[in-house]
Amino acid sequence: LMAYFGFVATFSMYPLLKKDGLALAYVGCLVIFCAMASLNWPRTGVVPKQLFSLAICAVICIHMFDLCLGQSERFPYLFDLLVSAFAFANLAMLGLYWNVKQWTIVSGDSSTSKKVN
Repeated sequence: LMAYFGFVATFSMYPLLKKDGLALAYVGCLVIFCAMASLNWPRTGVVPKQLFSLAICAVICIHMFDLCLGQSERFPYLFDLLVSAFAFANLAMLGLYWNVKQWTIVSGDSSTSKKVN
């Protein structure tokens, strides 16, 4: 899930990178990031793989939305809002998931747990 977090965090910066003329560098880095994250897939479960694949499909659809429709004169920041809303929803979901996971950890055997002094 950490690869998913990095992917969504990088995607959330796209409007800023596009404004600075770094869209091509963004695409190159994101492709390399996805390729490196896919090397770790055999060790992950089915749900993280599906979640990461779904996020990639959603990001591609959002980018196609921007390329095909372009910038509207009436709503010039609609694409930026869509990117921000998507990124916020995903990062909030990840934050909630990790918080719940942290509080539901069952402490194991005292011989295997580490003491903190």
